[in-house]
Amino acid sequence: MNLEERQANRAKARTRARIRRHSVPFERELRRSVGRPRRLGETIMEYTTAAKAKLAHRETLGSETCAAFAGALYSPTAVDEVLLDNLRDRVKAFKKARRDRRQ
Repeated sequence: MNLEERQANRAKARTRARIRRHSVPFERELRRSVGRPRRLGETIMEYTTAAKAKLAHRETLGSETCAAFAGALYSPTAVDEVLLDNLRDRVKAFKKARRDRRQ
């Protein structure tokens, strides 16, 4: 593997780590709804599906946010800052929807 390939692989790994960092608050929010941590081997899609009934008014937003994370993590194309900002904003909206419903 040449230097360019190594640098490209490192850049992809850094981007994926950033995506995962954004997914932590989303997963934490799902845990509040599901009432259990994500099981070993359970994908984020499976975890979100398990939470659907308990998400109530946030079901669509949760499914769309999950799909956005899955798309970003497994996309063959490069992920840019705009997409990362979009993921962060989706998580904020998901969390805000819970707080807004309580008021």
